[in-house]
Amino acid sequence: MNISQESDYALRAIRAMYNFGVENKIEARIISEKEHIPIRFLFKILRKLCAENIIESFRGVNGGYMLKAPLEKLTLKDIIEAIEGPISINKCTKDKNLCEICLSGCSLYYEMKKVENEILNILSRKSLKEILDSSIDGINFF
Repeated sequence: MNISQESDYALRAIRAMYNFGVENKIEARIISEKEHIPIRFLFKILRKLCAENIIESFRGVNGGYMLKAPLEKLTLKDIIEAIEGPISINKCTKDKNLCEICLSGCSLYYEMKKVENEILNILSRKSLKEILDSSIDGINFF
């Protein structure tokens, strides 16, 4: 399993919004500059986060983006799944019916499913607020 660059950028965009202030709108251009995310790619990511009600967008002169969902309730898993869809470590754990061997009681399937569940538990363990609040002291992006 590999978490994509897109998910990494999504997490960094959320960090930028959080650091800018949860009550403040931030322009995509500023997120792009502060987090070193290509602007065209960032717009694609922001659309996905809006569609999942994680952030909201505002148009016009005073437009921008801001967090919509409380970070106390969001986890790494939520953001990765908002960008990439459900997390699975292989096609069998995603849909057991895709593999004839799995249907007959494959021991590898059950072990891989355990691994997948552990990964999902780790990604769900801490809220994004906990993670962002525990960042290294002295680093401030704004």
